[in-house]
Amino acid sequence: MKIRAFTLAFRARNKLCKRETQVRSGLTLLEVVVALGIFLLSSVALYQLFSIGTERALDVQQQATASMLCQREMAKITVGALPLESNSGEFSEESLAGWQYQIEASEAEVTNLWSVKVTVFRDRPDGKKMEVSLSQLVLDPSVRGSTLEAPAASPTTPTR
Repeated sequence: MKIRAFTLAFRARNKLCKRETQVRSGLTLLEVVVALGIFLLSSVALYQLFSIGTERALDVQQQATASMLCQREMAKITVGALPLESNSGEFSEESLAGWQYQIEASEAEVTNLWSVKVTVFRDRPDGKKMEVSLSQLVLDPSVRGSTLEAPAASPTTPTR
């Protein structure tokens, strides 16, 4: 009888324990700590990606600006607005503060043909240097004429 009562009590206790383990009302502390760790690691990774993306966008913007400035200076040389000689300086526009240029011009093997290299650069706050160069062979504008020169006077003939 004692054994039977003990067996019944043991079975009742097992059923009660099984119900308690099957029904969970919340999260354990370990689960919360693991979830928080995963969240923090993913937040750091996303922040790094955002920072890298912002830096690359700034690089592309500055490289595009430098490329356009190179083309602008080369166009000035090609039309004769700037002398065909080596020089350097800074851009005078307020929006281009910090941008500098360097022009290297040397006469090529062919008469009146010049090899011109325009380099535009800027020292960035992070210590790096943004630099773009453009090289081109240019015919001397004084030989072929320039858009800045006054047109030659042509004789006028009366029309009848």
